[in-house]
Amino acid sequence: MTISELIAAREPDWQALEKLLGTYSNPFRSKSPEDVAQLTSLYRTVSSDLALAESHHLPVKTVAYLNNLVGRAHHCLYRKRKLCLSDFTRTAALDYYRSDLLGRACALLGSLFGLSLRVQVRS
Repeated sequence: MTISELIAAREPDWQALEKLLGTYSNPFRSKSPEDVAQLTSLYRTVSSDLALAESHHLPVKTVAYLNNLVGRAHHCLYRKRKLCLSDFTRTAALDYYRSDLLGRACALLGSLFGLSLRVQVRS
């Protein structure tokens, strides 16, 4: 298979991903499970195409285009949520509660171990 045949065979998937990413640029549009599944499938396909393009030394423009496309798809799939004040306070409260609970559990286990040690020494 020649380079031009490879590009021609894979280009419909690239265009489909490009089109799907265009719909993701609107944050108010709800994403259906089918859209997410299609995005995931196309992301994997185009990622493997990028690896092939780099290993077979395809033209630089093609590799750059695929790299950009894969990066945009990755961002859509794995973007971080924005940090809100409520998230920060909830996280801080949970961390304090967990550390306090862990400290109490360690103290309790230490007390029980200490008591059992004293009981064994006296016997």
